[in-house]
Amino acid sequence: MKKGFLFTMDTFLGLILVIAIILTFNFFKSDLSFKDKRYQKISCQSQDIIDILSELKVREVQSSSIIQQLISEGKLNEQDFDKSLLDVSTSFFYTGNETIASLIVEEVLQNISSNVCVEVLVGSDSLYQSCNKTRDEDYSVSTKIETGYEIGRPTEGYTARAFLSSISGKTTSSYVYFGGYVGDGNITRILSLPSFSEIEEVYMEMDLGGNFDLYINGNSAGSYLKSSGGGGIMIPDKWYIDPSEFSHFEEGNNTITLNFTLGNSYIGGGHLRVTYETSELAPEEETGASRYYFPGIQGFINIYSSSYVPGDLKGMSAHLHYKNNYTTYLTLGNTEIYRDNQTSEQSVDISNATLSGLFDYNDLSGETIPIRLGTGEISVVQEGGNADVILVTDLSGSMNWELESSSTGVDRDCDDPDLYDGDTKRISLARCLAKDFVNILLNTTGNRVGLVGYSGKPNYMCTGNSDPIISYHDLTTDLGSLETQIEDYEPDGATGICGAIRQARLIMESQGDPSKQKFIVVMTDGLANVQCDPNDEDDVIGCLNFRCPYTSTCQCFGRSDCLYYECGDWVSDEASNDAVQDSCKAYQDTNSTIHSIGFGTVGDCPIGNQTLWDIADCGNGDYYESDNATELQEIYRGIAESIVEITYQTQIINVTGNFTQDNVLYPDSYIEFNYIPSVVPYDYGEISFTREADKLGELTGDDIDDPYKEGWFNISEQIKVVDAKITSYSSDYWTDRLYVKNQTATNWTNVYWLGDYGDDYSSLGDPYIVQIPSDMVGSGNNSVRIGTGLSPLNGTGGSPDNRVIYTARVKGSVGYGDVFNSSLDAVDDAVQRLIDEIEDYVNVTEDDIVMENQTLGGLRWLWGPSLAKVVVWEK
Repeated sequence: MKKGFLFTMDTFLGLILVIAIILTFNFFKSDLSFKDKRYQKISCQSQDIIDILSELKVREVQSSSIIQQLISEGKLNEQDFDKSLLDVSTSFFYTGNETIASLIVEEVLQNISSNVCVEVLVGSDSLYQSCNKTRDEDYSVSTKIETGYEIGRPTEGYTARAFLSSISGKTTSSYVYFGGYVGDGNITRILSLPSFSEIEEVYMEMDLGGNFDLYINGNSAGSYLKSSGGGGIMIPDKWYIDPSEFSHFEEGNNTITLNFTLGNSYIGGGHLRVTYETSELAPEEETGASRYYFPGIQGFINIYSSSYVPGDLKGMSAHLHYKNNYTTYLTLGNTEIYRDNQTSEQSVDISNATLSGLFDYNDLSGETIPIRLGTGEISVVQEGGNADVILVTDLSGSMNWELESSSTGVDRDCDDPDLYDGDTKRISLARCLAKDFVNILLNTTGNRVGLVGYSGKPNYMCTGNSDPIISYHDLTTDLGSLETQIEDYEPDGATGICGAIRQARLIMESQGDPSKQKFIVVMTDGLANVQCDPNDEDDVIGCLNFRCPYTSTCQCFGRSDCLYYECGDWVSDEASNDAVQDSCKAYQDTNSTIHSIGFGTVGDCPIGNQTLWDIADCGNGDYYESDNATELQEIYRGIAESIVEITYQTQIINVTGNFTQDNVLYPDSYIEFNYIPSVVPYDYGEISFTREADKLGELTGDDIDDPYKEGWFNISEQIKVVDAKITSYSSDYWTDRLYVKNQTATNWTNVYWLGDYGDDYSSLGDPYIVQIPSDMVGSGNNSVRIGTGLSPLNGTGGSPDNRVIYTARVKGSVGYGDVFNSSLDAVDDAVQRLIDEIEDYVNVTEDDIVMENQTLGGLRWLWGPSLAKVVVWEK
């Protein structure tokens, strides 16, 4: 009850009479005109009446006959006593009880409006009227807004909100991941599972070295053959475990063991996924501490992997438990943190005091960190070459000249002791250097070489069909075939550099191995003078213009260009630019590194020197030049040897001789990170779930795209991603690059770059999973580009089987909804709204949910508002 007086009807009427006397007295004291005084009087009365109706509570007039009658009939109850008379009468009026509404107002107003007429309206509807109006009367109107009323609608109701406190089941998954390379021997991993009611599916995909038997908690779970699950280069084998093996799993830690039976004993990336039904709403609260557990290995300890710090790193320690007959070392990032050659069983703890002196923890916070745990004394053996190379050789007429002049040179064989003399024909030297170049490359198994010999024929001025390709050879390992074609090189014609680069690009596009490094080496002794069609970049046929100043004679491809004489040769600015642009395209389209060689005096000519420099620059390669035969020999050999040197070193240990495999890394070895979490704690009732996005190959094709594979995934506005990672099958290479972009960003962000840790990848870890910062994952489309490499400059592509795996939260609560006539309807509404919110992410029904709901009753509806008016005029 409000603080103040509780009126009986008698005292209330007495008070109204006093107010009326005061008002009348003031009226007659006024000096206003009679008409103004009369209007002021009825204006005051209309305002007083609206105030009385809106402020006076039912409790204060419950002695009136109509109120007592309504109480006795049950039409008013205790919860109505604190409502105003206007509220109550309006409520009755809009629920079809117009007579009751009118009687309430009449009983209150009949003793205070005897000298005036009164009408009460709600909206445009008349609720009460004491007498009829005429047009000649002066009226006074006072208003009050009342909400929650509309004809035909209830005037009060119930609304509810709901919170999810528990569920009987949801479907989600847990994973155990293997690093980019885990070997070499039998492998053990620990998979942790929460309480679950049913295992629905067990799936594994792995890039394997050989056949293996699978054990789950010591129980045999089948034998699996390499390549039987569709595996290949950068493509994992895939298997679903037979449901009869599901019973081997249990709550808590599960030991997963792969015993290899044939072939190499390693996993080159992969995971095992268990999908199950659980009543767990969300994982345990983030503690700010996490551990990366090493896999168990029995054989040779050889791990290339990674870990992730999900926050601001404050401390770090490591525990190694192993027995190794050789030196054991551990590298984190590019920093070696442990090395020891003890051969007995070791249990080693590396403290935060030690590690904090080796790292700036800010550099590791929120980062994917490469991890390398390896065995010394046993070297990693180079398995073979990994390059596709095309050598492009100039066969223009000037190749008949001596190296240092325009005089015709002497034709010599490769075994001629005078080959490197200054009077040797350029073509004679070029043949021998090309053969030497090819021999060096093919001496390493796995490399392939192709050839392009070019000039420009016919070579008379003003011809629109000059063919620059004299001969070409597909990529091959057949040394004899390549040498035969080189031996047939004969000089004649113009210099169509752009067409030769186009031909090399076309060969690389159609025959290049996406998993190999690619190189194009372009040699010329002259200046570019054959143009290429800018509108058809796959057309190698060129155009030879007329000499200056006749720019309109030929107009090759509609250009106003001409040939001019420079440094003893004819040159075209457009042809020079075409050569540079085709180098750019070859690099962009095939990821080929393009080197250029100035053969002879061309390096002394400014435009020739600039063109060759630009070709190499746009192809991300190097430019070399010399008019000395011995120096040119060193250039050719140096390029070939550098290509061989940067070809891959496998992550597989190939052991020959008497070496023991009685070495063990125990799976209780770990690195522990202590950090301030970057993800906010779960709210009450929030539900977590883990999902897989589509494989990148399902979005952008099954090719191993170079230098990275692109794809995307979509996130609903209803959920918030708290953890996201992408898998990467790197084969014998290293996962070295990840770019992400959400739909609100305009540019790609490089979130992982192995090159930050050094150019020599062989000493670094190789992630199988790379973390995507959760704050970079937004609602809508999120795009990713993931790639591998052998060095920062040599990308080797991305697997179509890579995919994003993310964990997200969905709210387990809904706010107040619509207003209903009963509390049960309101609760049913809240339950259904909650199910609608979560059913796309969690498999639940109404019966599965234990609700904590709150109900508010006696609520006004949201429709309205209605305008209550009191109109007063004199009788």
